[in-house]
Parts: sequence; C-alpha cells; structure tokens
Amino acid sequence: MGSTSKQTKSISYLTESAVSGAGTNFSSAFDVSAYTTLDIYVNVTSTAGTSPALTVSYQTGSVETDVAYTVTDFASIGATGKYIYQVTQIGQWGRLKYVLGGTSPVFGVGIGAIAKT
Repeated sequence: MGSTSKQTKSISYLTESAVSGAGTNFSSAFDVSAYTTLDIYVNVTSTAGTSPALTVSYQTGSVETDVAYTVTDFASIGATGKYIYQVTQIGQWGRLKYVLGGTSPVFGVGIGAIAKT
C-alpha cells in the first residue's frame, strides 16, 4: 500500500501573555497556499474585568489586492479553557484576528494555528 505524507506548518501568533483593553488586533499575514485546512488553537489561562469577551477570527483574501475578508468569527470566549477551531476555506494567505470586549477586559491567552494538507 502506498502512504500519503501530510505536510504541516506551525503558525505562532500570540505566545501565552496577558492582553487587555477593548480593541481589535491582527497577526501578520502568513502563506497557506500549500495547505487545505487550518486548526486554530486558543488557550485562555485567565480572565478579568466585567463581562470579558474574546472573539477570534480567521481572515483571507487575494494576494493581488492584499485585502482581508473574514471567513469565520468563532464563538465569543469568556472563560478559561482550551479551544480548537478548524477552517477549511483558507485561501492563499491568511491572518488571525482577535477582539477584546467587555469593561476593562484582561485575558491570559495564547493563540496559534497549524496548517495541514
């Protein structure tokens, strides 16, 4: 029997750290043209503030225009835990986005991804 070799690419966006204040943040764009799926990992180790909310999104777009479009906004996170999301419409390049909401939100969080063939 023949074997199929899977290729992977690790993408580190936000190493475990404290992030605070309502607002929107983006990763640098990364090339995923050789891959078919993307697993996004979010590790929330702490939360503080009033009704803290963390929303993670995946964006992609055309290499020619360098304009990003949101493919998926994942469910808002307000509690500690480990979360994984899979995206199958990943395009030629992508970037991760996170939005902090609530009053004086603070999260201990790490965000990364693995692209797969």
